[in-house]
Amino acid sequence: MPNLLVTLKPILDLLIVITGVSVAFLLNGWSENNKESAEREKVMRSLQQEISEIVYYFPSMAKYQENNSKKWDSLLNLNIVGEFNQYYYLQPQYNYSVIEYAIATRNSDIVDFRLHEQLLKLYKRIKMLEQAEVHMTNIALQYLAAEPKESQGKQNLFLFERFIGFSKNRASIMKDINELADETQKMISLK
Repeated sequence: MPNLLVTLKPILDLLIVITGVSVAFLLNGWSENNKESAEREKVMRSLQQEISEIVYYFPSMAKYQENNSKKWDSLLNLNIVGEFNQYYYLQPQYNYSVIEYAIATRNSDIVDFRLHEQLLKLYKRIKMLEQAEVHMTNIALQYLAAEPKESQGKQNLFLFERFIGFSKNRASIMKDINELADETQKMISLK
């Protein structure tokens, strides 16, 4: 009997160690899953909020831009330069850090593939919007406000026409962003 106890003790010790290590791995995996789940929940809530702001504000902003573009088009048809030189879009105008963060988590389980692709489309359009606004600002800064000479008038008319083009582009992009944001919001709601 003592020989049996001496023989079984190392085996029993080994089983206790294996069981302890297995339990530790299970608890660690459970803890990691909880952390990832909490992170996913936090990102989804923040995305929902950020995208809700787009859905709320962009339609009226796009409509305003569209109305200005129509007004400016009417003036341009009469060879009149409208007041466009006060339109300066300071960059960065938009803060979409949560969208950027969600895109950066591509290799984790926080954002699934479909949502990731949708966020990429949305982010690409936001960057296009920013670029249109940069062009509009640069053109507005080139406006020649000194005594109107004929060459300055032609230059301002040329700048005004380019400005209107980017203004229309901005309105169109804002509509696209709103549609993409609406689709994205629905995808997030289903999660």
